[in-house]
Amino acid sequence: MVLSILSHYKELNIVGIADRNSKNLGEEVLGTQVKYTWDDFQAVYDEGVPNAVLAVGGNKERKHLFNELTEIGYTIKTLVDPSALINKDAKIGVGTTICMGVKIGPLVTIGDNCIIYTGTIIDHETIIKNDCFIAPGVSIAGRVSIDNGSFIGIGCSIKEEIHIGPGALVGAGSVVIHNVDPKTKVAGIPASQLK
Repeated sequence: MVLSILSHYKELNIVGIADRNSKNLGEEVLGTQVKYTWDDFQAVYDEGVPNAVLAVGGNKERKHLFNELTEIGYTIKTLVDPSALINKDAKIGVGTTICMGVKIGPLVTIGDNCIIYTGTIIDHETIIKNDCFIAPGVSIAGRVSIDNGSFIGIGCSIKEEIHIGPGALVGAGSVVIHNVDPKTKVAGIPASQLK
């Protein structure tokens, strides 16, 4: 998905993919070769590559990489697919990726290092903090607050004015009508805490 979005950014030269697993070296994804491992970040930066893009779904791992690459000196690029509809009053953070068909309403704030996946709708005045993953087809009503490191599963619906605590996980297809406590896993219709 990220490589597909990158194809619209003609000003960025893709030098290769860095994979966590060295056995994937030499593979190609959409015409781009896996040329590096995660141990190569400093060397690639020292060769004059100033920008990086993160394509890692796991929030903790993506946050770790974001911090590591930023510390080295990379600029983590924010990517927006051209098919996304984003209100002019919305704010999108550093290193966040907005995928195909996403709709973002007025006065929405999305933090750094988030992934907002295909077809998600985020309505007015919602705040999504840093390091979150919003899976495909999620519908988020107005004035929702989603804290750092939360994961919202595919096809979820979240009613207005809900607060989802940091590190929470909302299971696929859930309907959230009550606040979700920090580091809690919920699922179902309506969503309730998993034991």
